[in-house]
Amino acid sequence: MKASETFGVSVRAIFEWKKKLRETGNLERVPLNRKYRKLEFQRTNIVAGYVNGKTIAECVYDCTTDGEVFNAWVEQSLVASL
Repeated sequence: MKASETFGVSVRAIFEWKKKLRETGNLERVPLNRKYRKLEFQRTNIVAGYVNGKTIAECVYDCTTDGEVFNAWVEQSLVASL
């Protein structure tokens, strides 16, 4: 279809536009009236080592795990347990 080549869209898009124009009389986008609710929760994580079938150096904390937290766990808990 020449129109799809001209506008750089799929033929299906052209047919959808024609259908919308026929049904509504225009091609304007209808804004979505979505309301999002903010979820409040507390994150609790655990990290531990597993050696010879036993867990060692368990650490529970209330933040995300980043390099700083992981390195602190290795240095302060894991190395001391080995």
